[in-house]
Amino acid sequence: KCQTYINNNWDGINSYSLYKKEITGCSAESHISHVLSERLSSRPISWSKVGAHKMAKLRAIKASGISLKDVVLKQQYESLKPIELPKQTVYKAKQQLKKIKSTYENIISLPILQNKKTLTSQAIKSLLLRNAI
Repeated sequence: KCQTYINNNWDGINSYSLYKKEITGCSAESHISHVLSERLSSRPISWSKVGAHKMAKLRAIKASGISLKDVVLKQQYESLKPIELPKQTVYKAKQQLKKIKSTYENIISLPILQNKKTLTSQAIKSLLLRNAI
């Protein structure tokens, strides 16, 4: 059994002896123990597979030093999709804007508004600008 084990793992044994300086250790078991088990098994709660998976992802993100807020914002941003409006709706909106623009241009061209110094022209212009916003 020992000979079979060594033969089956010889590539790994050989690689370890050749690349000792380049190989770094892995602390996966201790991370699982400290990061996941701390939350998932320290409290007497049952977990669904989906709930346990979500909690594991959250704990891994937190342990990696990544901001949970940034992760949530990124997910929200990526879930946004452009809205497709029907062509008829877009056409109607453009027509309404044309009417508003022509009405605004007609009002602006009134003789009273051509004089910039009168109190009346300034009041009407400020009202027009306020309503335009």
